[in-house]
Amino acid sequence: MLEGKVDPDLCKQIEQITQVEKSGAEVLILSADSANLQQMQDAMNVVESQFGAISGVIHAAGQLHGSMTALIETTEDDFEKQYCAKANGVIVLETLLQKRQVDFCILMSSLSSVLGGLGFSAYAAGNQFMDAFVQSKHEQGDERWVSVNWDGWSFTEATQDDFSMTPEEGVEAFAAMMSIAYHPQLVNSTGALEKRLSQWIDKKVAESQQALYERPDLESDYIAPRNEVEEKLVAIWQQVLGIEQIGIEDNFFDLGGDSLVVTRVISEIRKIFSVNESALSIKEFFEKPIISQLSEKIAAELENAEVESKKAQILEAGKAVEEGVF
Repeated sequence: MLEGKVDPDLCKQIEQITQVEKSGAEVLILSADSANLQQMQDAMNVVESQFGAISGVIHAAGQLHGSMTALIETTEDDFEKQYCAKANGVIVLETLLQKRQVDFCILMSSLSSVLGGLGFSAYAAGNQFMDAFVQSKHEQGDERWVSVNWDGWSFTEATQDDFSMTPEEGVEAFAAMMSIAYHPQLVNSTGALEKRLSQWIDKKVAESQQALYERPDLESDYIAPRNEVEEKLVAIWQQVLGIEQIGIEDNFFDLGGDSLVVTRVISEIRKIFSVNESALSIKEFFEKPIISQLSEKIAAELENAEVESKKAQILEAGKAVEEGVF
């Protein structure tokens, strides 16, 4: 309860913990900074005092929510937040496990470090550190460590896309992973990995071979573009999504777009319309994933740019007259 109101997120967490306990497991909730050696040491001491020796560790610390941003907008602070849990946290864990005989230590990495992490540069970099760290540990003879590049996990219908796993699929994938956890790095891809690598790593090849598919069944009716800006936006979406008929009231995500594809679309928009990053951010795209709304935003930016250009020309002309240059 928060100020007399029910916190739905807290209630959901309590419900999930209750379900785990009903399955026969014992749950101990502790709070510690994964990058703080003393706090993590204290937490492990409590665990060992209550349950005995630790048999295995799953490192799932990280910050995914709010980590999506265009590369040009990514700051040093964004990298620091990811490295704190992904890099410093792993180094702390290594120190704690030096004198503990655990059977395994699973690092929950991400497929973003394999597919390039478009829009998740800091997040992908943190996961790549974990992948490289585990490779190094195996070369040193310590094979307890495993890094798993997970695909997306979806726990609600609102966050599902073509590649995300349901909780049930995730449990099945995790069990399969544990059966072959002697490898230093395992890649979990719910779609054909080679095809996805071609799409994201070798994009020119993928685009040259792309065929346009029929328009899917949508709640929105097809409405054709009404001006040049909308026509260009439709062309960009067709190229990226591979759909032949796209209307100006169609929702980008209903057409099959996802967070990774968004970065490509925004990059193309900035290139085609010659606008900078302030004209259209990733956050704005998520808020207005419809061509008619994006068109208004871009048209206003183009109009402002034209006004500023004419002002500059007038000022330059006035300066030339004052200096006697004709």
